Amino acid sequence: MSYMEELKTYIRKHVFGAETQGTLFNQYRHVNSEYDRKDANLTRQKNLMAYCDQLSDSIDVMFVGIAPGYSGCRFSGVPFASEQTLLGKKKSNFFDPSLYSQSSNGKPRTENSATKVWNSISDCVDSTVLPHIFLWNVVPYHPQGQTALSNRDPEDWETEQYAALCQGIIDILKPKQICAFGEIPHKKLKSMLKRDIQYIPHPSRASYTTLKDAYASIF
Repeated sequence: MSYMEELKTYIRKHVFGAETQGTLFNQYRHVNSEYDRKDANLTRQKNLMAYCDQLSDSIDVMFVGIAPGYSGCRFSGVPFASEQTLLGKKKSNFFDPSLYSQSSNGKPRTENSATKVWNSISDCVDSTVLPHIFLWNVVPYHPQGQTALSNRDPEDWETEQYAALCQGIIDILKPKQICAFGEIPHKKLKSMLKRDIQYIPHPSRASYTTLKDAYASIF
């Protein structure tokens, strides 16, 4: 079994059907009829599997964030990617729009962080490098804030609960380098893995230039 097939099997088993507590929303299991199309959870599952299918079996760099944002992975199903990114409405030089579908009602969702991440990466590396980059979140589900369309920082118990799941993905892919978007995942990964983790400012707070400068030290 290839790395990616092993990864997809792992995600199907441990991520898609998991029950969540409190205001943590499993976008691969649940549907919010106010904002989601029918069977939106299945669309997000398919999108994440399509993302894995576009990757190489050899992952050089794994970027890890803390949790999905309400306009990004919450609807797209793909970490650090919005629906507009997947559907070719935003520059990425990686995603094949024919492989992805929209899960939200109305116009495809867009997210500033997702746009900055993929635009800046695409500007820093050759397109042949992109399949060797994998993006994930320590907590794979959306931490809802006061409303369904808002974010909050995950609680300590949430990052603790899903750290082992993230570790399982790292064990499968064996990336040559791991980078963390933001202080919380950086501290968590350093403590969990006992290895050097490259810190990158979170795209919601970092400028486009800052992100490109950070990538320059990696690629």
